[in-house]
Amino acid sequence: ADIQVAAPAAPAAEAAPATAPSGAGTEVGATVSGNVWKILVNVGDKVEKGQVITILEAMKMEIDIEAPVSGTVTAIAVKPNDAVNEGQTIVVIGQKELLFWRKQ
Repeated sequence: ADIQVAAPAAPAAEAAPATAPSGAGTEVGATVSGNVWKILVNVGDKVEKGQVITILEAMKMEIDIEAPVSGTVTAIAVKPNDAVNEGQTIVVIGQKELLFWRKQ
């Protein structure tokens, strides 16, 4: 009898993180795998660089996730108690308007 081995199908992405279209803002990712414990911001909130925006729980420890840039929260991709993987997008921050200087 002929035995045929089919190539395994690519696994479906597990809870694919919501990502912003390029140029839409800065995606803030989970620094560790764990569970979302608290979300301290809402869409539309203004945040400053270094401000704690979410808290993850991993191995019975609380891990603060800080805003890497100042701006306005444009999206929240998770909810409390969601399991997240390291690098998964949690929040998207639209940066404040940038000033561009022209040499004259």
